Amino acid sequence: LIIDYLQQGFYPTGKRTANDGFRPMATLVKALLIGSGRPMASPNQQGTSTPGAGVNTNFPNLDQGFGTQVAGDVMYFSGESDHALWLDGEVGDQCGSCPTFTAAGQSRSIAFRASGNGDIRFTLVWSEPESPINTNKALINDLDLEVLDESNNQLSYPNRCGATASRGNWCDGNRDRLNNVERVIIANPTAGKTFRMTVTARTFQKGPVPYSLVV
Repeated sequence: LIIDYLQQGFYPTGKRTANDGFRPMATLVKALLIGSGRPMASPNQQGTSTPGAGVNTNFPNLDQGFGTQVAGDVMYFSGESDHALWLDGEVGDQCGSCPTFTAAGQSRSIAFRASGNGDIRFTLVWSEPESPINTNKALINDLDLEVLDESNNQLSYPNRCGATASRGNWCDGNRDRLNNVERVIIANPTAGKTFRMTVTARTFQKGPVPYSLVV
């Protein structure tokens, strides 16, 4: 469904436009799926939540991952005022046109202004080369996602790594050091507030590293 939405050219205008259609790279499809995730209410969930009711402090977790996918949360159509969509890392042309990092320390920063219509979800996915057999850690290249509230200089970290009380065992302090998927959710920010998303290549062993961003 998401691939068809992109190939038919609904992004970015929300209207089917043949000239806007493109074949998405795999990281973009994955980022859209994860970005559409809502926390599930489940007896096996680590914590409590009602679908669509905002951010569960124990979400994501090992029971439900990033939740249940709701494609309508990320597919924008013309005339909708309750959400918008921004993408980077679109074209699946062997990454000739996709954003990449080629060395440790490289970064990219983009600012977004809250509309006041609900949560803002920032999702990063990057492609990883194969890891050595029987390795203790499969991650080869480590990218970091963080979001800065420019009104108070408060940083938000992905995959609840910044939440000390409920930090997952995949976190090393405020950073996820195990996964090539990172998501930050800003819950119901005030309209007009500016949030700056920054992606940084923390470690780089083999590349280039193509990545996709969904907001």
